[in-house]
Amino acid sequence: MTLLNLLIMFMLNACINPVNHLISKIMVQTIFNQCPFSGGKAVFEARAMVDYFNDTIVYDDDANCLAQGYTMKQYKPLIENSFVVKPIPNPATTSVTFTYTPELFETGLLTITDNLSRKVVVRTINGKGTINVDLQGFNPGIYYYKITGAKYCETGKLIVF
Repeated sequence: MTLLNLLIMFMLNACINPVNHLISKIMVQTIFNQCPFSGGKAVFEARAMVDYFNDTIVYDDDANCLAQGYTMKQYKPLIENSFVVKPIPNPATTSVTFTYTPELFETGLLTITDNLSRKVVVRTINGKGTINVDLQGFNPGIYYYKITGAKYCETGKLIVF
């Protein structure tokens, strides 16, 4: 039985037969409480379906997976105790200089968007470690930057006065 069929059955049973509705609810709970490693895509589909009715549920995948014999591997961050991208100054008025770790961004792209997700700056970066952006013509507000390279991607907020 696919999750779409289960959703349809779930919604129909809620109206027609409360006992079958309870059985459908238990079936969905059994799926969304599984470890994603064992249940795969169905777990996430069941969770999305349940979120339509109750978006306050918190899923503890560490505990669910451990109970089913799976362990979650802990990954170390790519860069520890170091900055990757830093806009200086932030907040800014006339210009901002983005400093970044050159090893992670040998070539890449700097994109700045406004609060309506419109691109206001798109610039190529070349691994020098800094890129200066003129803010003349920017309205005061919050902007979002994204620097994308072959090895890393960093996002953040830029405040313009």
